[in-house]
Amino acid sequence: MINIIDEKDLAWLGFLLCFSFALFGIFKASKVAPGKEKLLAYVLTSLINHICFTTYGMSALFNGTMSELSTDSTSRTAHANLDDFVNLAHYTYAYEIFNTMAAIVIPEYRTGEFLGHHILTSIISKFSQTEGPDFYGFFFFGIASASTMTLVIVDIFRHGPPYLRETFPAVNTISQVLFAFLFLLIRATIWPLVSLVFWYDTVHIIRYPPEISPYRPYLFILLMSNTFLSCLQLMWAKRIIQRLKMILFKSPPDSSKVEDRSESKEE
Repeated sequence: MINIIDEKDLAWLGFLLCFSFALFGIFKASKVAPGKEKLLAYVLTSLINHICFTTYGMSALFNGTMSELSTDSTSRTAHANLDDFVNLAHYTYAYEIFNTMAAIVIPEYRTGEFLGHHILTSIISKFSQTEGPDFYGFFFFGIASASTMTLVIVDIFRHGPPYLRETFPAVNTISQVLFAFLFLLIRATIWPLVSLVFWYDTVHIIRYPPEISPYRPYLFILLMSNTFLSCLQLMWAKRIIQRLKMILFKSPPDSSKVEDRSESKEE
């Protein structure tokens, strides 16, 4: 039976909460971002997670791990019980619990799409700790997070002290454009392609299950979850394209505001 939260989950969640509370206290005392202390503490805490997630994903891509797992449908949908992936699944689960708590506390992120994204991703990451699939997990939990690191920079400008936007307007604009480019490349282009292969592999395994660990119910959950999360990526991509057009062609007076935050830190 899967523990709802084990020691490793709890340790990382405790760190995230303590770190964010410490940042909130520092920002509150220093008054560097009046009224935005919670938001700024949240995005800086998120940065740690997405650096971690991206490192795990990119390492698996470039050290040959994903190549070894990509030989056939069975290996791509299996749980290889790799330490790096298990750690990634634990960190993702704890982070999504933290995200859910933050979405409840912070009004700006208290939306149905964010709560749905965080809750669903937390469920998937919990099962992934013992069920995999490692190959796809390295992409959806790890590599896909690369676009979110630039989003954090955007949000630092957005929620941080005004002098950042006034002193570094070019960096602010470049970070928004870079985030839009990475999101459209990774989340709106590569993500659907990987999802198509994932669907093919998963349906194949459901129809012709291996003798060892078919875990059929979990695979059905993954298919439905992938559909919902993929729709969110495309919906956010549409908003990003609209915002990118405003930045590049209309030159709005305050380009620091990203009106629609695009993703969970997620997956």
